[in-house]
Amino acid sequence: VAKVNILRCDCDALHLVEAYQLMPDGRTRPRGMPLSEKLLHREPPLTAALRGLAEELGPLGEGDKVRLDASSLRQWRETRESRSYPTLVTCYNLHQFDAVVEAL
Repeated sequence: VAKVNILRCDCDALHLVEAYQLMPDGRTRPRGMPLSEKLLHREPPLTAALRGLAEELGPLGEGDKVRLDASSLRQWRETRESRSYPTLVTCYNLHQFDAVVEAL
């Protein structure tokens, strides 16, 4: 999973979180978490992070409006019960980057 900590350019203490996930049928699921994107097969974490920014922020998350700091990469592993499949213990490899979006 690639996570992106989206910061404001004028204040490192403020960051953007995903309020909710909108399902295709119109239902919503609360999130309250930083942007995260599952990696595709053999996809580098940086590519997944950029794809997630473009998908979630649309035009704001593309091109020169985003500065994703590749040197900010932090990696760790978590083992916990899956949120989507209760009772299924899952191991997650996490890759987190910091990014600044100019329009925020």
